[in-house]
Order: sequence, then C-alpha cells, then structure tokens
Amino acid sequence: MKYFSWIWLIQAIFFLLPGTIHADSSLLSTKDRQIKQTDINTISNRESSTFYRRSRSYGVTPQRDPPAYVRNLSQTGIDTFKNLYWLDAGLENRTRFEFRDNDIRRPQITNDYPILLRSRAYLGIREILDPLRLAIEFQDSRRYDGKFPKDNRDWDEYDLLQIYGELYFKDALGRIIWEIPAPSESVVAA
Repeated sequence: MKYFSWIWLIQAIFFLLPGTIHADSSLLSTKDRQIKQTDINTISNRESSTFYRRSRSYGVTPQRDPPAYVRNLSQTGIDTFKNLYWLDAGLENRTRFEFRDNDIRRPQITNDYPILLRSRAYLGIREILDPLRLAIEFQDSRRYDGKFPKDNRDWDEYDLLQIYGELYFKDALGRIIWEIPAPSESVVAA
C-alpha cells in the first residue's frame, strides 16, 4: 500500500512525456517508413494557423445562418415551387430517448426515461422585396414520460428563436473601379 501513492506520479510522467520510447528506425521496412512519413505529412497539413478551435460540445457550437435544414424552395425539385426563388423554408424534427441514471440536476436522485421532442421551422424572404429581407425561426421543445414536473430545461413551447429584417444593397460601397486582368496565354496555331 505504501507504493500506491506514487502510482499517480509515475502515470503522470508517462502521460506528459509521450513518444519518449522509440523503436530503432533501422528495424522499419521501407514501406513502414513511407507510411510513417505520410502520417506525419497528413498531421502537419491538418494544423491550423489560428488559435480558434471549434467546441466539441454539441450545444455550444454556433449554427450558420440560415440553419443547415433550410433550403431554397426553387431548388427542391418540386414543380409547384420552381418559381419561388425568393423564399427559403425549412422544417426539422428531432425525437430523442434519454436514459438518465441518477440525474444530479433533480431534487431526487433516481432514474428517468424521458422522450424529448424538438421541432423547428424557418421562413425567409429575399430578393423579391430588395433591399428589405426578412427571416423568422420558431422552436417547440417538449418532454414526455418524465418523472418530474415541467421545467425550462426540457420544456419550451412556441419559442421564437429569431426574427430579423435587413437592408441588403448589392453595390452599397460602389462598384469596382478597375480590375487587373489575369495574363492570358496566346495560342499559336500551326
């Protein structure tokens, strides 16, 4: 038992010093060296030049605008909507079952098996009313089969997520005065 207190220190040293034990490189075959070099090149290409890293958590990752579930109605392939180039629309529905084992967020520590529903709707108008553009997005979140009363963690009926209007001017700062043409290659015919 007297060595138990030192185990965490030994594990920390090995964790903080990765790659300190290497095999002799002369034992690697040519194919293994090529694979190793390819892995090194791939890892170095993945490195970013900024300090920004996306969060690995689902709930705090920002969504793009418009959200990913939104489509332009003229691009849906439905003949009725082919002339509605100015209307963006989207519907999303998510149903999720959760097994909450001894949920510490509740006053009683017990198991809970809720079914969570989330529905979203988006409607955007653009190009037909230019320079005015409008968008609205709703969300409806509910929890069923839970042991606890409704609260704002899982239950949010008819929530207005966003509504906005914008003024869009295509050439608000003017047009390009001059453009440097790219050098063209002359083709010589024989």
